[in-house]
Amino acid sequence: MYAGRGLPLVSAMLTIWNQITTKFYGRSVYGSYVIEGAMLTVKTPRGKKATQLGNSNSHFVAEWLFA
Repeated sequence: MYAGRGLPLVSAMLTIWNQITTKFYGRSVYGSYVIEGAMLTVKTPRGKKATQLGNSNSHFVAEWLFA
């Protein structure tokens, strides 16, 4: 798709990450999560994990992925 004069039309999506803090073996663990479509992605200092959300509570699933 082009926006006149042969220039490509650029579209950007804004992704909002939610911060989360949970206890893991007695220590506080900090990270963030985002929901994109039906997928929930968690970002921690150790990397990223993702799963399909389904009908579950997003905050609960994000805490579960931290483990």
